[in-house]
Amino acid sequence: MKKITLFFTFLIAFGYSTYAQVSAYSFSQSAGAYTPITGGTVYLTGTFDDGNSGAITIPSFIYNGVPYTDLKINANGHIAFGTYTSTTNYSPLSSTTNATGGIIAGVGRDLNNAASGTPEIRYELIGNEFIVQYQDVRRYNVAGEVFSFQIRLNTSTNEISVVYGGTITPGSNTTYPQIGLKGANNTFPANINNRTIATSGGSWLNSTAGISNASTMYFNSTDATTVPSSGATFTWTPPTPCAGTPVAGTVAPTTQTLLSGQIPAALVASGYSSGVTGLTFQWQESDDDGATDAWANAVGGTGATTASYIPPAFSGTAIYYRLVVTCTNGGGTANTTSVVLSPCGTYSVPTLENFTTYLPGCWQEADNGDLTAGPTTFGTGSWVVDGFGNVGATGAIKINIDATGDNDWILSPLYAIPATGYELKFDAAATQFASTNAPTNAWETDDFVEVLVSTGTTNWTVLYTYNDTNVPSNTGTTNIIDLDAYSGQDVRFAFRGVEGATNGAADIDFSIDNFEIRLTPACSAPIGLVVSNLTDVSADISWTATTGNYEYVLDGLATDPAGSGSPLAVELYNATGLTQSTVYYLHVRTVCSGPSYSAWSTIMFTTLATPPANDNLCNPIALTLGAPTTGNDYTMVGATAETNEPVPACFNGGVISSVWFSFVAPASGSVEVTTDFAGGTLEDGDTEIAVYDATGVTCSDLSTLGAEIGCDQDSGTTNVTWGSFLTLAALTPGNTYYIQVDRYGTVVNGTFGIQVNTVLSSNSFDSNAFLAYPNPVKDVLNLEYNSEISSVKVINLLGQEVISRNINANSAQVDMSQLSAGAYIVNVTVGNAVKTIKVVKQ
Repeated sequence: MKKITLFFTFLIAFGYSTYAQVSAYSFSQSAGAYTPITGGTVYLTGTFDDGNSGAITIPSFIYNGVPYTDLKINANGHIAFGTYTSTTNYSPLSSTTNATGGIIAGVGRDLNNAASGTPEIRYELIGNEFIVQYQDVRRYNVAGEVFSFQIRLNTSTNEISVVYGGTITPGSNTTYPQIGLKGANNTFPANINNRTIATSGGSWLNSTAGISNASTMYFNSTDATTVPSSGATFTWTPPTPCAGTPVAGTVAPTTQTLLSGQIPAALVASGYSSGVTGLTFQWQESDDDGATDAWANAVGGTGATTASYIPPAFSGTAIYYRLVVTCTNGGGTANTTSVVLSPCGTYSVPTLENFTTYLPGCWQEADNGDLTAGPTTFGTGSWVVDGFGNVGATGAIKINIDATGDNDWILSPLYAIPATGYELKFDAAATQFASTNAPTNAWETDDFVEVLVSTGTTNWTVLYTYNDTNVPSNTGTTNIIDLDAYSGQDVRFAFRGVEGATNGAADIDFSIDNFEIRLTPACSAPIGLVVSNLTDVSADISWTATTGNYEYVLDGLATDPAGSGSPLAVELYNATGLTQSTVYYLHVRTVCSGPSYSAWSTIMFTTLATPPANDNLCNPIALTLGAPTTGNDYTMVGATAETNEPVPACFNGGVISSVWFSFVAPASGSVEVTTDFAGGTLEDGDTEIAVYDATGVTCSDLSTLGAEIGCDQDSGTTNVTWGSFLTLAALTPGNTYYIQVDRYGTVVNGTFGIQVNTVLSSNSFDSNAFLAYPNPVKDVLNLEYNSEISSVKVINLLGQEVISRNINANSAQVDMSQLSAGAYIVNVTVGNAVKTIKVVKQ
């Protein structure tokens, strides 16, 4: 009898632990009454900061489906179940610092005792309620703040309430509390049930469900309407136990067609009984849908006892799966309709795969290996979905060739090539990483992408190789490969990207699209269309030679021309008399004997904008010292490179499209030249600047420029990632100086800002009258000075600005609570002087 009793006890506990995520708790909010407790046990009192009580015995309380007889009180506004030792968890719902049994946060933040009232943390059991009370606390060192709240556990109903009350006076601060429930981890939304409110103008009793595990409640003296009223109550009610026969729901996807060794997509159940505890899940399998092979528990894979199951690698023969849903409280069981995994067959041709879905049916990724043995592993690799040539985000497949050891495959299904006269056609493109431009740095000699063919998954034959001597266009190059050698065979194809042992500067995105096996046309269409020598009014378009002459049409339509085109005898068309900043389409087709005509091939291009007036040295824009600018005041769209200019030392990739400015040196002090302004359209503000003395320079002859007196790229840190910043000292007062602004590498043209400022040589900052404390700082850095502080900037050791504030007062509080621990540089600006200090964040 004891064994039976223990067994049923286990079943009850197990039933609570199955499908009992905190997301299933219902929530309500109401205006109630706050009744302070005065008995029980005091955990902390007086001056306190951080802390964990260790295990405190409580009557049995079921949380997240599991009964607990003790809990831990954390001084930072939350309680925890299970193993939990943290004393400094300030973000209890989003932090990866977890309690094994979960966390309940009443005001989850870095708390300590308030400066007024009777600060303490105490707990007491009153009837069926175990109450943890935080009295007269505040967010860490927030001046003037005081509030109280209770976390109340009903050991009869397992209901959870948080009640706010007493004196509630918020201080001014930008660190807001996390409030709600957390399971054994911080996965949102399954293990989080939290609340949030807008940053102003909303009552706490109008809170809404959190949108992430980091959602917070607004609490700030700058908006009194977002302060909880005394008695405001948040309540979470656990789901009820299941009863009788559950609803099984359905499973998706219902069918999958797979290659041998391929990992199936997850089988996901939905529509089963919800809002209850006590459900268990068990996936079952059968070779013939239970006809003769009895259903048995699934073997292998991941998640066989959850509502989502990933079966093991496909064996190559059909297999069926279903989900059994059981209510452990009542013993009722229900089964879903079965789903099937089927082997891939051999595909017929002609066929076209345009990768509108990823991965397409019966295609698979693979990794490592060689041509003889084939891939080492199947189902994983570095090929991804993306837009062709990085245009858009879908519709093609792509691999990034950039790291030593890359050896990644993507394999097609088998295709039956029935007779001679078939060809493989596809488009390939190579671009700089995350860009639509051509690669900035050439491939290393041991990097390549191979086009392969095999009758299985071993003994691959190379059909074509892309490498440093054979790079497709960044806008796409069509490749056609004759398949007569494989007539009458079932073959599969593969694209294999390899980065060799030499890991240089190349970082290339390689795309494939429009994979087609087709009958070879009687009249082949032009392929490999490429645009070159593009200007604002002209462009050259060339292509790979075919047999015959050509017809072309230049228009603004992406669709094929309705009629015939103009004749052309060579593989080059010079388009002239075009309009600036206009999209054009060149359509070209082959004219074969007969005459017969190929399909049209089309390429799109956009003419450049009209070059700016200052794209040569004879027309520099004169800049006024200290004149304000924004990120889009000036442009280098359409600017052309000067071929006879000495290349400045810091410029990358030579001179691309320079524009010119000038300024007159001031009577005294240094000069700062910067393009470090946000808001422009030049990609990432990525500029390069060089400065020259204009003395003796003939504006029409750039060779008369002397060596630059200053050159910079990427030194800006204020507003944009790669703005430039340059300080020039010892200039000749009254002399004119030229500034050359160029763009980095192949970065797209666009607008930018530039400013020239005078930096006074005197520094009147009085260090004796300046205070910065505490240092090290935990949350708020206090700054004081005997005159007005205009601004404060906080910069990390990578040179990145993480905080920027205008102050315009003699004192300031800088909230550093959200920064990671480590050292930071703080620049305090007073008038023309800047005080720099190093601050350590704990």
